[in-house]
Amino acid sequence: MDVDKDGELQAGELRDFIGAQLGTTDFNTGRKLDRAIAQVTGKLDGADSGLDISVNELDQHLHKVLEGVKVWEWITHSLGLPMYAEAFRDNAITVHDFPMLVSNGGQLLQAELLVVSLLHRQKIIRAMQRQMLGLGAEPGPIPHLSCNSTTTTSSSSSSSSSSIVQCIWRPPSTPGEPPLHKYVLERFALAPPSPVAAWQPVAELDDLVVTRFSDAVGEPGSYQYRVAAWNLYGRSPYAFSDEVVVERVLGGPGSSSRYEAAAAAAALCTPWVHSAV
Repeated sequence: MDVDKDGELQAGELRDFIGAQLGTTDFNTGRKLDRAIAQVTGKLDGADSGLDISVNELDQHLHKVLEGVKVWEWITHSLGLPMYAEAFRDNAITVHDFPMLVSNGGQLLQAELLVVSLLHRQKIIRAMQRQMLGLGAEPGPIPHLSCNSTTTTSSSSSSSSSSIVQCIWRPPSTPGEPPLHKYVLERFALAPPSPVAAWQPVAELDDLVVTRFSDAVGEPGSYQYRVAAWNLYGRSPYAFSDEVVVERVLGGPGSSSRYEAAAAAAALCTPWVHSAV
């Protein structure tokens, strides 16, 4: 990016780099390029009097990139390349590795992280460069998540039933830039505690029109859910449900397989359907 090697990025250098290296439909006109340069300087340029961006300002910006998000999660959900998540996780890749990984055409991506596909390397490099320049915005907060548990009985057997936790949420306040492309819903076992004390994936939804999902819970217990929206740039803040309690019904023969569900402090709201963003 720093063509003249003076340790600073000028507007002209930014324009040439963004147009040549990130020349997608997001930056394919002069007006879009002007807007991109204004966005970069607005995010990265410090309190000095000039509009040039120094190496120090770039480094300070990296400390703010993907806050609260692990790079392997970003690779999985923002870029849609989960096959490389394990390599990024095992090598403890952070945003501070981005400048090294995008250099020399992404040679380290291929040699160390086994990103053999040229198409995938280019996709990762462009996304990392966007992060380094602050070209984008995460989706806004999801204002509401409600999860409620109910019992369904099989039509073929009155003694066969299962517990369904229905989660409904409202779309983010803003879709982000580029716009969000998926929701990720997760579940955490509060009691009894899970052997793996971690959030477990429940659903990844790329249908953005209907913001709801029914989770078939296999065991009684106390659960909490969270949902987030993802776009190419990152993740929205999580929206959390109240505690959801699923209780086993004790009684006559065959009743041990039946569940009675109740939500503690979370009422089932009207299904929320919105137009696609």
